[in-house]
Amino acid sequence: MGTVENSKCPQSYTPVTPPRSNRDKLGMHSASGSKLSPRSARNIGSGAWPRLMAMPMLLACSSVDDKALDSQSLLVEESVTSLPDSLAPNGIAMIKANVAVAWSVEDGRTVLISGRSTKQLIAPQGWKPIGACAGTMDAVAVWDASTASILTFSESGKLVSTRRMHGMHVDQAACLGGNWYSSGSTPSGDLPVYKTDRAGTTSEFFRLSKTSSKIRATYLTVSPKGIYLTSSVWPFETTRVSINGDDSATFKPSISFADNQDSIDVSRWMALPLLPLRSQLIQMLADPRSDKRLIIRFHLDGITRSVRAVELPMGFAAALPGTDVIGAVRSIGQPQFVEYVLTEKQPND
Repeated sequence: MGTVENSKCPQSYTPVTPPRSNRDKLGMHSASGSKLSPRSARNIGSGAWPRLMAMPMLLACSSVDDKALDSQSLLVEESVTSLPDSLAPNGIAMIKANVAVAWSVEDGRTVLISGRSTKQLIAPQGWKPIGACAGTMDAVAVWDASTASILTFSESGKLVSTRRMHGMHVDQAACLGGNWYSSGSTPSGDLPVYKTDRAGTTSEFFRLSKTSSKIRATYLTVSPKGIYLTSSVWPFETTRVSINGDDSATFKPSISFADNQDSIDVSRWMALPLLPLRSQLIQMLADPRSDKRLIIRFHLDGITRSVRAVELPMGFAAALPGTDVIGAVRSIGQPQFVEYVLTEKQPND
Protein backbone atom coordinates (compact mmCIF):
# COMPACT_ATOMS: atom_id res chain seq x y z
CA MET A 1 0.00 0.00 0.00
CA GLY A 2 1.22 3.49 -0.82
CA THR A 3 1.70 6.08 1.87
CA VAL A 4 0.87 9.70 2.31
CA GLU A 5 3.88 11.52 3.72
CA ASN A 6 3.36 14.29 6.25
CA SER A 7 5.24 17.55 6.51
CA LYS A 8 4.64 20.33 8.99
CA CYS A 9 6.48 23.20 10.57
CA PRO A 10 8.18 22.68 13.92
CA GLN A 11 6.23 23.88 16.98
CA SER A 12 8.40 26.99 16.96
CA TYR A 13 9.52 28.52 13.71
CA THR A 14 10.08 31.86 12.03
CA PRO A 15 8.28 32.50 8.72
CA VAL A 16 10.91 33.71 6.28
CA THR A 17 11.45 34.19 2.58
CA PRO A 18 14.29 31.80 1.72
CA PRO A 19 17.17 33.40 -0.17
CA ARG A 20 17.57 32.28 -3.75
CA SER A 21 20.71 30.32 -2.88
CA ASN A 22 18.64 28.25 -0.42
CA ARG A 23 15.23 28.21 -2.08
CA ASP A 24 12.17 26.72 -0.43
CA LYS A 25 11.61 23.11 -1.49
CA LEU A 26 8.53 21.04 -0.75
CA GLY A 27 8.62 17.33 -1.58
CA MET A 28 6.00 14.85 -2.75
CA HIS A 29 5.93 11.08 -2.31
CA SER A 30 4.14 8.46 -4.37
CA ALA A 31 0.78 7.15 -3.27
CA SER A 32 -1.97 5.03 -4.79
CA GLY A 33 -4.85 2.88 -3.69
CA SER A 34 -8.23 3.25 -2.03
CA LYS A 35 -10.74 5.93 -2.88
CA LEU A 36 -11.82 8.77 -0.65
CA SER A 37 -14.36 7.68 1.97
CA PRO A 38 -17.91 8.49 0.80
CA ARG A 39 -19.42 11.32 2.82
CA SER A 40 -21.85 14.04 1.89
CA ALA A 41 -20.45 17.53 1.53
CA ARG A 42 -22.13 20.87 1.68
CA ASN A 43 -22.37 22.89 -1.50
CA ILE A 44 -20.57 26.16 -0.89
CA GLY A 45 -22.15 27.83 -3.90
CA SER A 46 -21.44 27.61 -7.61
CA GLY A 47 -19.15 30.06 -9.27
CA ALA A 48 -17.22 31.34 -6.28
CA TRP A 49 -13.73 30.29 -5.31
CA PRO A 50 -13.74 28.92 -1.78
CA ARG A 51 -13.20 31.56 0.88
CA LEU A 52 -9.82 29.96 1.43
CA MET A 53 -8.68 31.77 -1.70
CA ALA A 54 -9.38 35.10 -0.05
CA MET A 55 -7.02 34.26 2.81
CA PRO A 56 -3.21 34.31 2.89
CA MET A 57 -2.49 30.89 1.50
CA LEU A 58 1.14 29.89 1.76
CA LEU A 59 3.27 30.25 4.86
CA ALA A 60 6.86 29.11 4.47
CA CYS A 61 8.73 27.43 7.28
CA SER A 62 12.28 28.46 7.97
CA SER A 63 13.25 24.81 7.59
CA VAL A 64 11.83 21.76 5.83
CA ASP A 65 12.30 18.25 7.18
CA ASP A 66 14.92 16.00 5.56
CA LYS A 67 12.34 13.63 4.11
CA ALA A 68 10.99 16.44 1.97
CA LEU A 69 14.43 16.91 0.43
CA ASP A 70 14.68 13.22 -0.40
CA SER A 71 11.44 13.05 -2.39
CA GLN A 72 11.24 12.45 -6.10
CA SER A 73 9.91 15.88 -6.96
CA LEU A 74 10.55 19.37 -5.67
CA LEU A 75 8.72 22.65 -5.76
CA VAL A 76 11.43 25.26 -6.21
CA GLU A 77 10.69 28.90 -5.46
CA GLU A 78 11.58 31.07 -8.44
CA SER A 79 10.22 34.55 -7.71
CA VAL A 80 8.37 36.51 -5.03
CA THR A 81 6.30 39.67 -5.48
CA SER A 82 4.75 41.64 -2.61
CA LEU A 83 1.04 42.36 -2.99
CA PRO A 84 -0.92 45.30 -1.57
CA ASP A 85 -1.93 44.66 2.04
CA SER A 86 -5.59 45.37 1.29
CA LEU A 87 -5.82 42.92 -1.62
CA ALA A 88 -7.54 39.62 -0.79
CA PRO A 89 -7.38 37.80 -4.14
CA ASN A 90 -9.84 35.02 -4.91
CA GLY A 91 -8.82 34.74 -8.53
CA ILE A 92 -5.45 34.62 -10.29
CA ALA A 93 -4.46 34.13 -13.93
CA MET A 94 -0.87 33.66 -15.03
CA ILE A 95 -0.22 35.57 -18.25
CA LYS A 96 3.41 34.68 -18.91
CA ALA A 97 6.57 34.14 -16.87
CA ASN A 98 6.66 36.66 -14.00
CA VAL A 99 3.39 38.25 -15.12
CA ALA A 100 -0.02 37.54 -13.58
CA VAL A 101 -3.33 39.19 -12.79
CA ALA A 102 -4.92 38.88 -9.33
CA TRP A 103 -8.44 40.04 -8.53
CA SER A 104 -11.09 40.13 -5.84
CA VAL A 105 -14.63 39.31 -6.93
CA GLU A 106 -16.04 40.96 -3.81
CA ASP A 107 -14.72 44.49 -4.38
CA GLY A 108 -13.39 44.22 -7.94
CA ARG A 109 -9.90 45.31 -6.98
CA THR A 110 -7.44 43.94 -9.55
CA VAL A 111 -3.68 44.20 -9.85
CA LEU A 112 -1.23 43.42 -12.62
CA ILE A 113 1.80 41.57 -11.24
CA SER A 114 4.92 42.12 -13.31
CA GLY A 115 8.27 40.95 -11.98
CA ARG A 116 8.62 42.34 -8.48
CA SER A 117 6.14 45.18 -8.95
CA THR A 118 2.36 45.53 -9.03
CA LYS A 119 0.06 48.00 -10.71
CA GLN A 120 -3.63 48.41 -9.90
CA LEU A 121 -5.92 48.25 -12.93
CA ILE A 122 -8.08 51.35 -13.30
CA ALA A 123 -11.44 49.67 -13.89
CA PRO A 124 -15.05 50.90 -13.85
CA GLN A 125 -16.73 50.99 -10.45
CA GLY A 126 -18.82 47.91 -9.72
CA TRP A 127 -17.14 45.64 -12.23
CA LYS A 128 -16.75 41.90 -11.55
CA PRO A 129 -13.55 40.33 -12.94
CA ILE A 130 -13.76 36.56 -13.48
CA GLY A 131 -10.82 35.78 -15.79
CA ALA A 132 -7.80 37.29 -17.51
CA CYS A 133 -5.33 36.60 -20.29
CA ALA A 134 -2.71 38.27 -22.44
CA GLY A 135 -3.81 40.99 -24.81
CA THR A 136 -1.89 42.47 -27.72
CA MET A 137 1.63 43.73 -27.07
CA ASP A 138 2.00 44.00 -23.27
CA ALA A 139 -1.69 44.60 -22.59
CA VAL A 140 -3.89 42.32 -20.49
CA ALA A 141 -7.52 41.44 -21.13
CA VAL A 142 -9.98 40.85 -18.27
CA TRP A 143 -13.51 39.44 -18.49
CA ASP A 144 -16.01 41.61 -16.61
CA ALA A 145 -19.10 39.58 -15.71
CA SER A 146 -21.09 42.66 -14.67
CA THR A 147 -21.16 44.01 -18.24
CA ALA A 148 -20.38 40.80 -20.19
CA SER A 149 -17.37 42.55 -21.68
CA ILE A 150 -13.65 42.08 -22.20
CA LEU A 151 -11.74 45.07 -20.86
CA THR A 152 -8.20 45.57 -22.12
CA PHE A 153 -5.66 47.42 -19.98
CA SER A 154 -2.24 48.81 -20.84
CA GLU A 155 0.82 47.77 -18.87
CA SER A 156 0.40 50.99 -16.86
CA GLY A 157 -3.04 49.81 -15.71
CA LYS A 158 -5.15 52.17 -17.82
CA LEU A 159 -8.29 50.95 -19.60
CA VAL A 160 -7.73 51.18 -23.36
CA SER A 161 -10.64 49.27 -24.94
CA THR A 162 -13.88 47.40 -24.25
CA ARG A 163 -15.44 44.58 -26.27
CA ARG A 164 -18.88 43.13 -25.63
CA MET A 165 -19.15 39.36 -25.24
CA HIS A 166 -22.13 37.00 -25.22
CA GLY A 167 -24.93 37.63 -22.75
CA MET A 168 -25.17 34.19 -21.15
CA HIS A 169 -24.68 33.97 -17.39
CA VAL A 170 -21.08 33.01 -16.60
CA ASP A 171 -18.96 33.22 -13.46
CA GLN A 172 -15.70 31.64 -14.68
CA ALA A 173 -13.63 32.57 -17.72
CA ALA A 174 -10.22 31.67 -19.14
CA CYS A 175 -8.54 31.94 -22.50
CA LEU A 176 -6.19 29.91 -24.65
CA GLY A 177 -4.83 30.53 -28.12
CA GLY A 178 -6.98 33.61 -28.65
CA ASN A 179 -10.20 31.81 -27.69
CA TRP A 180 -12.17 32.57 -24.53
CA TYR A 181 -13.90 29.79 -22.60
CA SER A 182 -16.58 30.70 -20.06
CA SER A 183 -19.00 28.79 -17.89
CA GLY A 184 -21.82 29.31 -15.42
CA SER A 185 -24.67 27.20 -14.10
CA THR A 186 -28.12 27.47 -15.66
CA PRO A 187 -31.46 27.62 -13.74
CA SER A 188 -31.86 23.89 -14.48
CA GLY A 189 -28.52 23.12 -12.82
CA ASP A 190 -26.64 22.25 -16.01
CA LEU A 191 -23.15 23.60 -16.51
CA PRO A 192 -22.48 24.74 -20.08
CA VAL A 193 -19.08 25.86 -21.35
CA TYR A 194 -19.06 28.48 -24.10
CA LYS A 195 -16.28 29.16 -26.58
CA THR A 196 -15.78 32.62 -28.07
CA ASP A 197 -13.27 32.78 -30.93
CA ARG A 198 -11.08 35.66 -32.05
CA ALA A 199 -13.83 36.96 -34.33
CA GLY A 200 -16.24 37.17 -31.39
CA THR A 201 -18.42 34.24 -32.46
CA THR A 202 -19.78 32.29 -29.47
CA SER A 203 -20.96 28.70 -29.44
CA GLU A 204 -21.70 26.11 -26.76
CA PHE A 205 -18.51 24.09 -26.49
CA PHE A 206 -19.62 21.50 -23.92
CA ARG A 207 -22.38 20.91 -21.37
CA LEU A 208 -22.40 18.99 -18.11
CA SER A 209 -25.94 17.97 -17.21
CA LYS A 210 -27.11 18.15 -13.60
CA THR A 211 -28.30 14.55 -13.71
CA SER A 212 -24.99 13.09 -14.93
CA SER A 213 -22.43 15.06 -12.91
CA LYS A 214 -21.54 15.67 -9.28
CA ILE A 215 -19.47 18.71 -10.20
CA ARG A 216 -20.61 21.77 -8.24
CA ALA A 217 -19.05 25.11 -7.26
CA THR A 218 -16.90 24.74 -10.31
CA TYR A 219 -13.47 25.92 -11.39
CA LEU A 220 -12.69 26.32 -15.08
CA THR A 221 -9.09 25.85 -16.20
CA VAL A 222 -7.73 25.57 -19.72
CA SER A 223 -4.51 24.25 -21.19
CA PRO A 224 -3.21 22.80 -24.47
CA LYS A 225 -4.10 19.38 -22.98
CA GLY A 226 -7.79 20.21 -22.60
CA ILE A 227 -10.49 22.07 -20.70
CA TYR A 228 -11.07 21.13 -17.04
CA LEU A 229 -14.18 21.60 -14.89
CA THR A 230 -13.48 20.82 -11.24
CA SER A 231 -15.75 20.75 -8.21
CA SER A 232 -14.51 22.47 -5.08
CA VAL A 233 -16.53 20.12 -2.84
CA TRP A 234 -16.43 16.38 -2.19
CA PRO A 235 -15.91 14.11 -4.07
CA PHE A 236 -13.78 16.67 -5.97
CA GLU A 237 -14.65 15.36 -9.41
CA THR A 238 -13.04 16.80 -12.52
CA THR A 239 -14.30 16.49 -16.07
CA ARG A 240 -11.67 16.90 -18.76
CA VAL A 241 -12.85 17.89 -22.23
CA SER A 242 -10.49 17.55 -25.18
CA ILE A 243 -9.39 20.78 -26.78
CA ASN A 244 -11.59 20.13 -29.82
CA GLY A 245 -14.57 19.22 -27.64
CA ASP A 246 -15.17 15.72 -29.05
CA ASP A 247 -14.08 13.67 -26.02
CA SER A 248 -14.52 13.88 -22.26
CA ALA A 249 -13.66 11.89 -19.14
CA THR A 250 -14.35 12.30 -15.42
CA PHE A 251 -11.98 11.43 -12.56
CA LYS A 252 -11.40 12.19 -8.86
CA PRO A 253 -8.55 11.83 -6.35
CA SER A 254 -7.62 8.43 -4.95
CA ILE A 255 -5.74 8.34 -1.66
CA SER A 256 -4.26 5.60 0.55
CA PHE A 257 -2.61 5.75 3.95
CA ALA A 258 0.07 3.79 5.74
CA ASP A 259 -1.21 1.25 8.30
CA ASN A 260 0.11 3.32 11.20
CA GLN A 261 -1.35 6.59 9.97
CA ASP A 262 -4.71 8.00 10.86
CA SER A 263 -7.00 8.36 7.87
CA ILE A 264 -8.11 11.83 6.88
CA ASP A 265 -11.80 12.62 6.53
CA VAL A 266 -11.94 14.98 3.57
CA SER A 267 -15.72 15.09 3.21
CA ARG A 268 -15.87 18.73 4.38
CA TRP A 269 -12.62 19.83 2.80
CA MET A 270 -12.44 22.17 -0.19
CA ALA A 271 -10.48 21.73 -3.37
CA LEU A 272 -8.53 24.46 -5.11
CA PRO A 273 -8.34 24.53 -8.92
CA LEU A 274 -6.91 21.59 -10.82
CA LEU A 275 -3.77 22.92 -12.51
CA PRO A 276 -2.59 21.34 -15.78
CA LEU A 277 1.20 21.18 -16.14
CA ARG A 278 3.27 19.85 -19.05
CA SER A 279 3.10 16.14 -18.25
CA GLN A 280 0.84 15.96 -15.20
CA LEU A 281 -1.94 17.65 -13.22
CA ILE A 282 -1.64 19.07 -9.70
CA GLN A 283 -4.29 20.06 -7.17
CA MET A 284 -4.58 20.95 -3.51
CA LEU A 285 -7.28 19.87 -1.06
CA ALA A 286 -7.65 22.05 2.03
CA ASP A 287 -9.35 21.69 5.39
CA PRO A 288 -10.95 25.11 6.01
CA ARG A 289 -11.03 24.39 9.76
CA SER A 290 -7.30 23.71 10.12
CA ASP A 291 -3.93 23.95 8.35
CA LYS A 292 -4.15 20.41 6.94
CA ARG A 293 -3.61 20.19 3.19
CA LEU A 294 -3.13 17.48 0.57
CA ILE A 295 -1.09 18.16 -2.58
CA ILE A 296 -2.26 15.69 -5.20
CA ARG A 297 -0.60 14.96 -8.52
CA PHE A 298 -2.38 13.13 -11.33
CA HIS A 299 -1.23 11.55 -14.55
CA LEU A 300 -2.76 13.27 -17.56
CA ASP A 301 -5.38 10.51 -17.76
CA GLY A 302 -6.63 11.41 -14.27
CA ILE A 303 -5.09 8.52 -12.34
CA THR A 304 -3.68 9.65 -8.99
CA ARG A 305 0.11 9.68 -9.18
CA SER A 306 1.21 11.02 -5.79
CA VAL A 307 -0.04 12.66 -2.62
CA ARG A 308 1.77 14.98 -0.24
CA ALA A 309 0.25 15.85 3.15
CA VAL A 310 1.32 19.16 4.68
CA GLU A 311 0.17 21.06 7.73
CA LEU A 312 0.43 24.65 6.59
CA PRO A 313 -2.06 27.29 5.42
CA MET A 314 -1.10 26.62 1.79
CA GLY A 315 -2.73 26.79 -1.59
CA PHE A 316 -1.98 26.85 -5.31
CA ALA A 317 -3.90 29.39 -7.37
CA ALA A 318 -2.88 29.04 -11.02
CA ALA A 319 -0.43 27.54 -13.49
CA LEU A 320 1.22 28.97 -16.59
CA PRO A 321 -0.25 26.97 -19.51
CA GLY A 322 2.18 24.60 -21.19
CA THR A 323 4.78 24.84 -18.41
CA ASP A 324 5.55 23.46 -14.92
CA VAL A 325 5.24 26.92 -13.33
CA ILE A 326 2.74 27.20 -10.46
CA GLY A 327 1.50 30.46 -8.92
CA ALA A 328 0.57 30.77 -5.24
CA VAL A 329 -0.33 33.51 -2.79
CA ARG A 330 1.25 33.44 0.65
CA SER A 331 1.47 35.69 3.69
CA ILE A 332 4.76 36.35 5.42
CA GLY A 333 4.04 39.63 7.16
CA GLN A 334 2.18 40.76 4.04
CA PRO A 335 0.58 38.92 1.08
CA GLN A 336 2.94 37.77 -1.65
CA PHE A 337 2.58 36.19 -5.06
CA VAL A 338 5.08 33.36 -5.49
CA GLU A 339 6.06 31.40 -8.58
CA TYR A 340 7.21 27.81 -8.10
CA VAL A 341 8.62 25.40 -10.67
CA LEU A 342 7.89 21.70 -10.26
CA THR A 343 11.11 19.79 -10.97
CA GLU A 344 11.91 16.10 -10.95
CA LYS A 345 14.72 15.37 -8.53
CA GLN A 346 17.71 13.58 -10.03
CA PRO A 347 19.08 10.42 -8.32
CA ASN A 348 22.25 12.17 -7.12
CA ASP A 349 20.55 15.39 -5.94
